[in-house]
Amino acid sequence: MENLCNCCKNKPVVVEKWGLCRACYCKQRLSGTIITKPLGTSYGKESHSMNKRESIFASVHLAPGWIFHPVTIRLLDGTSYSPDFWDPARKAFLELAGTRQAYYMNRAKYEVVRETFPSLPFLCVDPNNNEIPHPGWVAEMQKSQSAQKS
Repeated sequence: MENLCNCCKNKPVVVEKWGLCRACYCKQRLSGTIITKPLGTSYGKESHSMNKRESIFASVHLAPGWIFHPVTIRLLDGTSYSPDFWDPARKAFLELAGTRQAYYMNRAKYEVVRETFPSLPFLCVDPNNNEIPHPGWVAEMQKSQSAQKS
């Protein structure tokens, strides 16, 4: 069965990284929502702007073909955000939260990305490659567990 576009839900996915058909991808590019990487960026290799923790994470946990800072996303408030990695094995953008404090300092930004682009495959992970659930998931899990107990 063919994957359908996350946006229009009726055309096959052509741009796998975003889960979009060609028409929806072009619309988002033209609107300025998606900004592609300029030439000369690092694909599947270390970059001079990658810190030590990101370098170790990429070499240990990511599949071949990963991309460092794959895209820049323009948020509604006019700010920009670049996830740390694109992981082709998970078909998801990854944000590496080096410490718990770093995650909590940037949590609002991650939530804005999730709310603005709900179909975007976006995960926050710790240095051991464990997914960090966002607060919405935790609240939903607690509700469903309390409903099951009743």
